[in-house]
Amino acid sequence: RLAALCAGRHEWSRAAELQGRTVNEGLERERQAYYLLKAGQRREAHDIYATLARTSGRADLEINAGVALAGLGNDRGATEAYGRALSIDPAHRRARLYLANALVRLGREGEAAEHYRQFLAANPDGAAAERVIHIHDGTTDDGVA
Repeated sequence: RLAALCAGRHEWSRAAELQGRTVNEGLERERQAYYLLKAGQRREAHDIYATLARTSGRADLEINAGVALAGLGNDRGATEAYGRALSIDPAHRRARLYLANALVRLGREGEAAEHYRQFLAANPDGAAAERVIHIHDGTTDDGVA
C-alpha cells in the first residue's frame, strides 16, 4: 500500500524500493517493474519485464521490455521485443507503433513506413494517427509518435 501511495505522488524510486520489499510474484512483480521504469531504472525494469514475458506469453509485457530497451538506447533489442509482442497479438497497436518508431531510429525507414501504414489502417484517427501521418509525410524529423 505504501508503494502505491508513493507512486500516486510520482515518487517512483521510493515506490520501486518499497514494492521490492513485498512478496514479489505475478502482478506485484509487474508493478515493481513499472515503478522501476517510471523511476528511470530501465535495466532493472527490463530484466523483470523480460522474465515475466517469457513465462506469461503476454504481448504487453514484451512491449514494456521493449520500451525499457529503447530507453537504454538499444533499439535493435527493442524491435525484437516489439516483434515478439506482434507475434503474440498481431493487432496490438502500441507494438506496431513502437516497432515503427524504433525502426526509424535504426535508419530502417522503409520497414518503418510499412508498419506505420498498418498502424494507420487499423487506427486512422486520434493524436497518434496524426503524428504518424506527419512522420510518414516527412513533416517532422523526431521519429516518434
